[in-house]
Amino acid sequence: MKSYLVLMPFFMEYEKSICNEFKKRYEVTLYDNEKDLYEIDKYIQDRFWLRVLRQFFLYIKKLDVFYEHMENKFADKNLDILLRKKYDEILCINGHLLADKVYRSLKENNPDTKMRLYLWDDAKILRKNTHFKYFDEVMSFNMDECKKYGFKYMPMFTQHEWIGHAKQNKYDLALIGTAHPDRIKLAKEIYEKYKEKYKMFIYFYHPDFKPDFFGHTESLKYEEYLKILQESHAVLDLPLYKQVGLTTRPFDALLTDTKVITTNKYITEYPVYSENISVIDRENPVIDDAFMTDSYVKNDKHAISVREWLDNILKD
Repeated sequence: MKSYLVLMPFFMEYEKSICNEFKKRYEVTLYDNEKDLYEIDKYIQDRFWLRVLRQFFLYIKKLDVFYEHMENKFADKNLDILLRKKYDEILCINGHLLADKVYRSLKENNPDTKMRLYLWDDAKILRKNTHFKYFDEVMSFNMDECKKYGFKYMPMFTQHEWIGHAKQNKYDLALIGTAHPDRIKLAKEIYEKYKEKYKMFIYFYHPDFKPDFFGHTESLKYEEYLKILQESHAVLDLPLYKQVGLTTRPFDALLTDTKVITTNKYITEYPVYSENISVIDRENPVIDDAFMTDSYVKNDKHAISVREWLDNILKD
């Protein structure tokens, strides 16, 4: 059986879905390629002089240089784990929080192995893109960046089959996401504006601290997340500022026949777009009352499964 290395963020059990599908075909080594960031931040937080140094690099606008040094410091520990065996193929998702030294060493240790990179975040918002050069193929969820940089377009997958909508809605709006400052700021504005009009479910997650606005330190399990979507008339999609590629929410909403309200104006260019999606202005968010009262319209749009996604990822 072929051996496959998967380097990816561990988030909302996506790693389990991917790993389970891989295991049907390969022997899999799964590695969290973002855990170093949390370990680095804790390492810095426990050392006063490093906190001061980080502030200095932030002041001179060279914070990326500081973190590159820290990533290299932690790289040897990663390599002790990752270079214990050879792999037939390697897949990395995002990968911007691992030192380039890790990819260079993997390439040297596996010279005949195809290395693929998949981006489920916009390339322009990653901490770096210097690791792109180590990969034989780069794929992205962002159609615009695929055209611009010659990446292969690959939409995000869903972790479940179609399950349909609940008979009765428990919520008018659901908002579930990672706690980024710009997302929370916009969510607060929408909440204050519509809290008397619509019943909302809001859940913000961050592993290192509890956000002050509907905050939690643990992410929802995917099944819990889908249940909320099932019981909501619409899901509120607030991508990061300047994000162009689609989040998973429009695809997940297809599984539960849930409407989508998004600030991503580029969604109209994607195959998933339909009359069940409403685009609002990020600077002046106004929710259309008619959209909130009209029923979900059945159509032929469908989300791709993990199996279909993996088939396309591994296609030569």
